[in-house]
Amino acid sequence: MDPLSITASTIALLEFTGEVISYLNAVKTSSKDRARLAIEASQLFNLLTTLNYLIEDSINTPWGTTIRALNVENGPFDQYYTGLLQLQERLSGAKRSDRSKLHTVKDALVWKFTKEEVADILGRMERLKGLIAVALEVDNLTQKVALSIQATTKELEAKTREIKSTADGLQQNVNHQRYQEIMNWISSDDFEVQQSDIISRKQAGTGKWFLEYPEFINWRDMPKQTLFCPGIPGAGKTMMAAATIDHLKVDLPHNVGVAFVFCNYKGKASQTEADILAAMLKQLVQVQPSAAASVFQLYEKYPMKNTRPTPAEILGALKTALDNYTAAYIVVDALDECKDRNTREVLVKDLLELQQITDVRLLVTSRFIPEIEAMFKQTSPLEVRASEEDVRRYVAGQLHRMPECIRQDSEIQNEIQNAIAGAVDGM
Repeated sequence: MDPLSITASTIALLEFTGEVISYLNAVKTSSKDRARLAIEASQLFNLLTTLNYLIEDSINTPWGTTIRALNVENGPFDQYYTGLLQLQERLSGAKRSDRSKLHTVKDALVWKFTKEEVADILGRMERLKGLIAVALEVDNLTQKVALSIQATTKELEAKTREIKSTADGLQQNVNHQRYQEIMNWISSDDFEVQQSDIISRKQAGTGKWFLEYPEFINWRDMPKQTLFCPGIPGAGKTMMAAATIDHLKVDLPHNVGVAFVFCNYKGKASQTEADILAAMLKQLVQVQPSAAASVFQLYEKYPMKNTRPTPAEILGALKTALDNYTAAYIVVDALDECKDRNTREVLVKDLLELQQITDVRLLVTSRFIPEIEAMFKQTSPLEVRASEEDVRRYVAGQLHRMPECIRQDSEIQNEIQNAIAGAVDGM
């Protein structure tokens, strides 16, 4: 047999084995030797078929290299081929190349083999069958090992992912705790809670006039604008400030910030220039953590956490944080309740300085106090007054608390609304 590729040789052996099986089945004898040879040839045919399918996908693998050893000169394939050739020629009396004789002599085929010849041919078949069986078993074992390794690898990968996920979760928890610790250190004020409380008490539909006023719209939409909103005590300045904050946060782009403070005369000790600036810094950083680098630097600079950064350091950190925003709204409510006049002046100076270097849009509410009004003399004020429409809405929203006799009488309800709206005079 010429040394061909293992694939070609296997196909050739399959074809020749099929022919020999056909010859053996055509012999007119019930010899046990013929039956054994036919059975062995059929079993080899099946093994060679299986081998042929596996070789196609494994020819360049280590197992494929081992299989190619069956096809060396004078190797198992050659010996088996020689045995088949002997069977074919002795049975048909013709060379294999003379295939036409198979059909003409098939009826005259007779058994011509001695026991020794049969034993020799059977030995060749059994050796090749055994080698192929071992090769197939090795391939099967290899696949099992590969699948086992693959399964183990997947299991290890899953475990690794699980461990990494757990570790990441723990790290995130640690990072979150540290982040909260730093945020609480820079400022303990939580004006967000105060904002929520104020808005929860706002009568639905009130304050629209303020948000639709041309001066407010210009402040909201134009860069580096300042809007000073004075008002008498009880005019609703804090409610308008809260409504402004609530209005700004609707559909607010990620790159636009909002910071606010509600000044309170009761908190004079905790509302210094540094405290107010730090509260604004905290709000801007919490919304956009990428802006937190300046706060982390301050935290590392003060290992004794009972010490505080200077106002200049906090203002510097606030400038750096604002660099992460394209614009920022800053709302300061009740500036007049910062009882320290110097704190008010320095705070306004700081905020107007920030406005010069970045797009800060500053809104300040206050009572009518000359020195505060003087700080904003360059801007047109927008006075906060309780509008008659707002008062009516508010009174209408409270009528459910009145006695039943009033709740059932629309004329009395209108009389109450008119009387109160006329009496409040903007308060």
